[in-house]
Amino acid sequence: MQSNKELRLDESFGVTLVSLLLLNTSNDYNSTVITGTSCPSSYTDMDFKVTIPSGDTYSWKKTGNLWSLNGCREGWKRFNRTDGISVCMKTFLARIDRYDARVNKCQSMGTDQIGVASVEESQWIHEQMMQYEPTTNASFAFWTDVSFTENCKSANFCNNFTWKDGYTTGTAALNTSTNFDCKCGANYCLTVAYFPGNTTKTMTSAFCNGWGDGYVCGYNLKKSV
Repeated sequence: MQSNKELRLDESFGVTLVSLLLLNTSNDYNSTVITGTSCPSSYTDMDFKVTIPSGDTYSWKKTGNLWSLNGCREGWKRFNRTDGISVCMKTFLARIDRYDARVNKCQSMGTDQIGVASVEESQWIHEQMMQYEPTTNASFAFWTDVSFTENCKSANFCNNFTWKDGYTTGTAALNTSTNFDCKCGANYCLTVAYFPGNTTKTMTSAFCNGWGDGYVCGYNLKKSV
């Protein structure tokens, strides 16, 4: 039995500090915890988080007068795709090959080496990547999903590929005019990349057995629930 304090919102959204006497009878893994050691000045300053048995933490997000749970793990970015699927993504910095990134990094934490379904997604990954401050005179690339069919003589090589994560579809992110610097070669895969001579495009194809500067993991939100 222990003494504790509870933050309670009244009808005018004021904050009341109430003393409680709690009796612990079981572990409640679905409780939302308000972090911090002092009473916030407003309910808008509260940081609501919930931790599930796996250890993953999820945060509530305030929009207007509403609080919503976006469903992604803490630190992961949610994208609602046009096909109705919602995914969560996160970028990681590491000098790494594609296989190691997919199997020993992404899959080891229950996620996938995720594909890129839109320009919006590729631009977000690119922005995250550039926060690691790569040198401006060298290319810099993060591994994503996709393997291209080895046929450089084909007129549609840049659209002849396979998404392998099981839920990414389409070619919206692979517009060669605006977003995708397509290079043809044997055993080529897809990366989000920075190019010193072409800063407008965010994606390129690269040798699958080469080294990347980081990687992108993600998961289908519906499947993970």
